[in-house]
Amino acid sequence: MTVQPGAGAPEYGAVALPEIAVEWPQGLAPTLRDSVVEAQSLEGAGLVDALPGLWPVVDAALDLTGPGSLVAESVRHDAYEGWQVAALPRYDLDGKVRPRERRDTPQHGAPQLRDRRALVRALVGAVAERPCLDLRDALQMLDVFAGTFPLGLDAVCRRLLGHELRQGVAAGLAPLHEALGRRAPEGVSALCFRESAVGSRKAKGDPATDNEDTAGAWTGPSGIMRCAVFDGVTGDGDGSGGIAARAALDQVLRRWRLEEESRRPSAAEATEGRFGGGAGLAGRESSEWRSAPVAGSTEEWPRADEAGSAAEGREGWSRAGEPRTAGGRPFGGAGSARESSEWRPGPAAEGREEWPRADDAESAREGSEWHPSPVAESREEWPRAGGSVSAGADDPDEWPSGGGPGASGWPHSGGAESAAREDAQWSAGAGPALVAGRPGPGGEPGGGGGEVPLGPGELIAELDAAVGRATGVGSAAAVLATVHPDGTASVVSVGDAEAWLIRPLRPSAAENPYAAWKLTPAHTGFAERLRVTADAEGEESQLVSFLGGGAARWAHRTFRVAPGDLLLLASDGATEAERDRWFGSVLADLTAQLDVSGRPTAPALAAALVQRAEALGGWDNATALVCAMGEAQDR
Repeated sequence: MTVQPGAGAPEYGAVALPEIAVEWPQGLAPTLRDSVVEAQSLEGAGLVDALPGLWPVVDAALDLTGPGSLVAESVRHDAYEGWQVAALPRYDLDGKVRPRERRDTPQHGAPQLRDRRALVRALVGAVAERPCLDLRDALQMLDVFAGTFPLGLDAVCRRLLGHELRQGVAAGLAPLHEALGRRAPEGVSALCFRESAVGSRKAKGDPATDNEDTAGAWTGPSGIMRCAVFDGVTGDGDGSGGIAARAALDQVLRRWRLEEESRRPSAAEATEGRFGGGAGLAGRESSEWRSAPVAGSTEEWPRADEAGSAAEGREGWSRAGEPRTAGGRPFGGAGSARESSEWRPGPAAEGREEWPRADDAESAREGSEWHPSPVAESREEWPRAGGSVSAGADDPDEWPSGGGPGASGWPHSGGAESAAREDAQWSAGAGPALVAGRPGPGGEPGGGGGEVPLGPGELIAELDAAVGRATGVGSAAAVLATVHPDGTASVVSVGDAEAWLIRPLRPSAAENPYAAWKLTPAHTGFAERLRVTADAEGEESQLVSFLGGGAARWAHRTFRVAPGDLLLLASDGATEAERDRWFGSVLADLTAQLDVSGRPTAPALAAALVQRAEALGGWDNATALVCAMGEAQDR
């Protein structure tokens, strides 16, 4: 083989580099990033759903040109023609395409690492705010912005890099894509399990303040499961972070109960038979008001027909005089003279709407009304009509029964002498029960269609205000999730608390039968730097958005769950990274190990994550709340 130098070229050089001109026999579609960002022929949010159409084209290109022929710009898309892969064959010194070698798998060979990296760079660069510089840059953006990228993109890219793909890309990623698209046609039910521990290096010998994390879960009669993890943040370790986290949890518990109560029908709707075909409230009298099972927690809101009532379960709930049906007793004790009453949520503090108590004919105080308790900030007294305290009294000593704002068991109208109403109390907790209540269409608050559930931004603002009232120093990161019985779910987060979804693969992959993907981004100084440059360094733990300091950034995403899923909410201490190992792989491996151990997978996973955090150094408190999704249950 003779190779002639070009005209004008020097006669000799230690390194000889050719100049190769490439001509494409057909037109090229826009690069994937141009297709998403400029041409908009492909929506970034739908990228993962469209990828099963790309992988056969990638396999075909590698079959023709051999492995090692892809670069990031090879992945292209056209709105009319679809996917295109512009492969760059390997050339010999004579300028001809090098024939495939015997070691190259003749059909659907595993792509080389160069091909895998090129695909990852192309996918991340298509949805990121800026072009992707290299593989390290792509992986950092996947970890930090996973909650804003298309759902499951991090799992796809990690599988591209870490899976053997012996039968080609399409076959290797098929189980993951099936899992990403799985739905629950019959609905789901959920149970939650919590584990929390103080990091040994963070403990200061005060059990009351050492662990600044808190978590809770609650499922109401509607079957909607709500859960949250709050990670307290404090500078001097004075416990103010714990105060912030507990204030946020108290506030969201009140919000959950209010939203659940708003789903109950009004008297008019019950009479018209709009709920239960004329059965009225009879079908709801035996509904349970209780928190979802949480490991290590004895907190429980009792059923409506139980004689006893935990004090926590009555916060923010007043009684309204709608007729009761057989078999039901409200939250009040067995001796309550108001057995015909039901519990309704207290008023929104800012709006101060009156939610009067309409007394029935048997009332000991016929014709009296119940008005909201005083608002903590204004100290305005809203007494019962006809009561002994004058409206507008601003002297706290004149408030009935004392206690004042913030006192547990803030007195109901009528004073302590009204034994008939002893169990109908307004509980102010740590402040106003609600901050941003919005009466919705369909009637008065608490009735059918009453309180409209807050949007994610409004919920974050409400929790931010609650933390601000509780402490002027502490703050908290937060992640909250909602799972509906039909399998629809959502998560909202602020700070660096995380949510992950773990799902079994079908058919079960030989190397790992589970996959995991992240649902939330990070709101840190490092994330803000990474938005604009690949050279971002440091500030991984410095929060730029959090409860108690103005939640400038928050993230919200909707998704679907299916039976067999595990939904993880965790503080950053429980998701501590390992060097050169993605946390999603940690979750998948731990779940697979626990699955074959015979132990209950969900509570065992929560415990394992907390133990792992301590094994990695115990630098931070660790809290993991794992929700196991099962088949739908008849309610």
